[in-house]
Amino acid sequence: MLPGRPQRVLAFGTSMGGLVSALEAQHGAGRIDGALTTCGIVAGAVNLNNYQLDGEYALAQLLLPGRPVQLVRFTSAAQALGTAATLQGAAAQAQNSAAGRARLALAMAFINVPPWAAGQTAPPPPTDPAAQEAAQYQVEFTGPFSTLDFIEAGRPSIDAAAGGSGTWTRGTDFAAVLHRSPYRREVAALYRAAGLSLRGDLNTLTEHADITADPAAVRSLEHTSVPDGRLEVPELDLHTISDQLVPVQQENYYRHLVREAGDADLLRQAYVASVGHCNFSPAELLAGVLALGHRVATGDWDSVAEPESLDRVASGLGLGPARFTEYRPGPLTGAGRARERR
Repeated sequence: MLPGRPQRVLAFGTSMGGLVSALEAQHGAGRIDGALTTCGIVAGAVNLNNYQLDGEYALAQLLLPGRPVQLVRFTSAAQALGTAATLQGAAAQAQNSAAGRARLALAMAFINVPPWAAGQTAPPPPTDPAAQEAAQYQVEFTGPFSTLDFIEAGRPSIDAAAGGSGTWTRGTDFAAVLHRSPYRREVAALYRAAGLSLRGDLNTLTEHADITADPAAVRSLEHTSVPDGRLEVPELDLHTISDQLVPVQQENYYRHLVREAGDADLLRQAYVASVGHCNFSPAELLAGVLALGHRVATGDWDSVAEPESLDRVASGLGLGPARFTEYRPGPLTGAGRARERR
């Protein structure tokens, strides 16, 4: 061994880098020994594009009926931010009425917006759908640069990298999409309170869904930016529970993907009770590195990736809060759309 050459190499990626680390775990044998993803886009680019578009489409269709709103194929970030401003204005007006809040809850369910906003010590209980919607509205639409602004501004760059638009609504059954959402009861309760027909709005969305993708762009994203669940090295995923940009439900989708590929023994996932994209303390991140290092060195996870163990290690580091918690995310709304629908 050459002097100074590392004995072990761990990949460490955050957000889109977390997607990269998951892809490295698929093809890393002989080059890396393990991968740590933090708030990673582990459900892949196609799912990300589609569930975001589902929500934006619902906002435009239900809050601005009959008004043409460009949702795809932007030529610049400025054009995309213009659409964000249009949708944000419609959302602000809708928030003032029971009918508007119900329709916002539906759109935000499609986007997988978490019902836990900054400044809240805990998320509202599922028994309080009005408080859930209020928190989701704060997460998605408030602030000097809202989550919606970020989503729209990023789409031209994704399209440029993929060589076209890699997202679509055509052929989508929006009732079926909502049925698999962890927020479906919240949405149904708000529709009942507002005296609106949820079935009617879902039928409207399905009937008018006509956005198509560029097949070459979808193929490019599938080739470069979509994990297949096959792992060659151990992987530990860390995710904050309330992540406004990369919803924690991505981990649910990825866990099933890895299990179907037969590599569940190589994957562990852990959750931090905090609000915000990648809002980890240095202690929490280092605890993750140490847990992965244990798995690589010993060939066994033992209990090092369990929340109690991670929290104990993080608490002893003196590098910030330790907030690991037992958690199981719900399904990722809008995930796994059949390719023929585009």
